Amino acid sequence: MNLIPAASQKKIRRELRSRFLLAFSIVFLGCALLSALALVPAEVSLAFFSPPLSQSGQENINPKQDGAAVAHTKALLTAIKPFAATSSLDAVLAALSQQGTGVTIDNIQYSVSGQSLTLMGHAKSPDEVNLYRQGLASDLRFTNITVPVSALLGSQNGDFTITMKVVQ
Repeated sequence: MNLIPAASQKKIRRELRSRFLLAFSIVFLGCALLSALALVPAEVSLAFFSPPLSQSGQENINPKQDGAAVAHTKALLTAIKPFAATSSLDAVLAALSQQGTGVTIDNIQYSVSGQSLTLMGHAKSPDEVNLYRQGLASDLRFTNITVPVSALLGSQNGDFTITMKVVQ
């Protein structure tokens, strides 16, 4: 049996409930603040270090700088070739050597477990993508070369993704 009157019990429960809600509100507010602070470095790096985009949403492409960057990357790959433990570097170099003048490779992904190579880039025309695909198909190091039909039809504004298996 409780000796505190019912009215006082209700008042105490209300006060405890208010304290409980206040305490958890402060804890959740602190968690939200920490989450926001965790995102600040990414936002700052995007704001200050990302290249400006044109109005169409694509980066401004300077063919001379792009060609120089590709040549530099090829030179670096050739320089580290003696240190490579697998032939994955050979596969990447072979895929880049098939690249035509109207094709720009923006991203290269190599899966060691799946022995697959994915090339993402931009081409001036769908014919350039098809020529690149045919060049890769003529190389016996690559099998199961797939290109989305939309890239071959030109409905992706020149963007393409080529996926292939690498024969070791």
